Amino acid sequence: MLNLIQQLEAFRRENRLSKGQLAQMMGIPVKTIEPWFCPGRSGYKPSKRNFMRIQDFLSHKPPEAVKRRETSELEREAERRSEKVKYLLLLLEDELRWFKDTPQKEARQVLRRQIYFNDVGYISSLLGMLGDEEMFQRWKTLTNYRFKGLRGGGDGNSKN
Repeated sequence: MLNLIQQLEAFRRENRLSKGQLAQMMGIPVKTIEPWFCPGRSGYKPSKRNFMRIQDFLSHKPPEAVKRRETSELEREAERRSEKVKYLLLLLEDELRWFKDTPQKEARQVLRRQIYFNDVGYISSLLGMLGDEEMFQRWKTLTNYRFKGLRGGGDGNSKN
């Protein structure tokens, strides 16, 4: 029986599940499964019925757990990229503030020559749409613009 609990705990850790999530997947109250994972305590073993549930659960390797693990990996990547975007936005705001606060229009004219402003509209629109999934999906369907980046060059207002 101890081996079965060890397998269940390994499954839980491998799939990055909390005890509550595991209990929910198994259809067992979390208060029932928590004592199973306290080694050395007698009397905290699964009942015969729950023992059978554990065996059945582990033999079927629920697809929800695998999906949850994939989601977990996706969420970690999304968190990493979100932090990066947040940092870039802070950096961008700092740089743009310099152009805003500089009284000489010549500085802004240099910026206008360097940046293809259709790209600015695209990035601004994309950032705005990412705030709402339904709006994003509509925007994605309707948008066919391709970011030009450094390829735009020259006159910042050209339509290349």
